[in-house]
Amino acid sequence: MAESLRVAHASGALRSKDLKRVTVDTTVQPKNITFPTDAKLLHAAIKGLNRLASKRGVKLRQSYVRVAKRAAMMAGRYAHAKQFNRHRRELRILRTRLGRLIRDIGRKIAGQDSLEVAFALPLARASQIRSQQQRQRGWKLYSFHAPETECIGKGKASAPYEFGVKVSIVTTNARAPGGQFVLHAKALPGNPYDGHTLRAAIEDTRRLTGRQIERCGLRRGGIMRLDICRPHPKEQDRVGKMG
Repeated sequence: MAESLRVAHASGALRSKDLKRVTVDTTVQPKNITFPTDAKLLHAAIKGLNRLASKRGVKLRQSYVRVAKRAAMMAGRYAHAKQFNRHRRELRILRTRLGRLIRDIGRKIAGQDSLEVAFALPLARASQIRSQQQRQRGWKLYSFHAPETECIGKGKASAPYEFGVKVSIVTTNARAPGGQFVLHAKALPGNPYDGHTLRAAIEDTRRLTGRQIERCGLRRGGIMRLDICRPHPKEQDRVGKMG
C-alpha cells in the first residue's frame, strides 16, 4: 500500500494536501462462508475430515458422507417446518457420526508422528464443532475451513449478525485528482471497541503516507463528525475524549 501511495503521489493523482483530512471507519469484512447452522457445521467437519483422510492415505472404516448429507438436508427442512423434535434427531445423528469418525481417525493415526501433526488442528476443530451448542456463551467456531471467523453484531434489521473479521479503513476525506484513495487498512481480530482502534489507525496512516493528519472524520452514533487530530490547547479536553 505504501508503494501504491508513493506512485500515486509521484504521478500527481494524490496531492500532499489531500492527506491532511482523512475519514476513519470500521466495518466487517465478511468471510466466504455459508450461514453457520449446527447441521452445516457438522456436515462440513465430516466432509473436511474425509478429504484429509483421503489425501493422507488413511483408510477409514466408514466415511458417513451419504448419511451426513441426508441428515444435514433433513435437519434444514425440519427446522424450516418448525418440527424441532425431528430437527434435533437429525443433529444427534450428525454428532454421533462425527464422533465415530474422530475416534476412527485417532485409532488409525496413533503412533504415526507425521499423521498426528497433520490431523491435530482438523481434529481439534471437529471436536469443538461437535461439542458446541447453538446458544452457548463464550468462544465458538463458525467455520471449519476458516476458524478465524467471528460473529459480530451490527444492529442491522436485514442482517443482525455478520460473520467475518472487523477491519479499520482510512480514506481521503475529499476526492483527489486520481479519485478516492484508501490510505490504510488493517484487520482487527477480537472485535475491539471502535474508540480503542482510532489512535493506532491514525498513527499507522501517518507512517504510511509520511504526512501529518490535521483532521479526521469519524462516525459517532451514526453521525459523521470532523474532529481535530492536533487539537488547540483550549480544545484539548473535548478532543481528548475521542481517544
